[in-house]
Amino acid sequence: MNFLELCKRVRQEAGISGTGPSSVLNQGGEMRRVVDWVISAWTEIQLTRKNWMWMRGSFSFQTVANDHDYSASEADIAARFRMWDRTTLRLYKTSEGVANEFYIPFISYHDYLMVYMTGTQTPTRPVCFTVAPDMKLLLGPKPDGEYTVRGDYWKASQTLAADEDIPEMPEEYHLYIVAAALEKYALYESATEVLARARQDKRFYKNQVEATQLPPMEMAEPLC
Repeated sequence: MNFLELCKRVRQEAGISGTGPSSVLNQGGEMRRVVDWVISAWTEIQLTRKNWMWMRGSFSFQTVANDHDYSASEADIAARFRMWDRTTLRLYKTSEGVANEFYIPFISYHDYLMVYMTGTQTPTRPVCFTVAPDMKLLLGPKPDGEYTVRGDYWKASQTLAADEDIPEMPEEYHLYIVAAALEKYALYESATEVLARARQDKRFYKNQVEATQLPPMEMAEPLC
C-alpha cells in the first residue's frame, strides 16, 4: 500500500465517516490527524530496530593516498545514512582487482587512536578500520594509494510525504503500520475496543516482521 492507501485503511478501521482522505497533502482536522498518525507509526516502527533488513544498503568507494577518514558522502552514500555495518567491510587494491580483496575487521576508536593516530605513521595497505565520533570511517593504516572499499550500511528512517510514497518494508507487513496508527487514534479518542483490537494486530505483525526482517542470531565468541 502507498501512503494514501494506508491513511484510507486507518480511517476505515477506525470507523471514521466518509471516504477520505483524498490526499495526504493539505488536510485539516481529523484527516490531518490520520495522516500524521500514519507518518508517526511508520517512523516509530523503523526506529524500534537499527538493523531491519529492508534498511540495509551497500556502498563502494576508492581511497585517496594518505587520506584515512571518509564520510558517508565521500563513500558515495547520497542520503539517509545512519551507521556503518561493521561486519561487512572488504578492501582490495584497485589496480589488482577483486581477486586481491580481503575482509578488514573493526577495532575500537580508542585502540585506533593509540595505534594509527599516535606518532609518525607510514602509509601502506589498510588492514582494519574504526568509526569516529562524527561517524566517519577511519582506515588504518593510511592507504598508500587507491584501494576499493566495499561494505554495507544501515539507512536512516524513510519519511512518507507524497500520496504515492510506499513504505520500504515488505508489503505483506504494511498492516503493521495500520495497526500502529490505529492505536494512536484509539488513544486520542479513548476508544477502548478499537485500542484492544489495534494492539492485538500490532503484536501479531510485530512478531511476524521480527521473525523475517532481522539478521539471524549468532552465538557469541568465547571469552578466552
